Amino acid sequence: MVNEVLDGSATGGLRGSVFKNVLGESFIDLAFRAAHEADPSAKLYINEYGLDGPGAKLTGMVNLINRLKSRGVQIDGVGTQLHLVLGQTDGVQSALETLAATGLDVAITELDIRYVA
Repeated sequence: MVNEVLDGSATGGLRGSVFKNVLGESFIDLAFRAAHEADPSAKLYINEYGLDGPGAKLTGMVNLINRLKSRGVQIDGVGTQLHLVLGQTDGVQSALETLAATGLDVAITELDIRYVA
């Protein structure tokens, strides 16, 4: 699994890391290829928080998935961590549909719903 690689900016770009600084986006390709070589039967997921509604992160994830697929990177699914607030979940269904439109499996990898009085 590739986990939490997007930053929280308005661009939906990659989070800063030594891997990104040295290898650019290709570090994600390398991670998926190494995981596949280690276990060809493993399901390979990219996972992120903040994909629970429209916005730069969701768009950034879809764009990243499309770039990975265009480079022939094996990726089976996308995980979304849903940290929700009761009564403020209007964008969730649409976000899940957007992720599903990538053709990947979609998993809810974390789920919590806060009540704010």
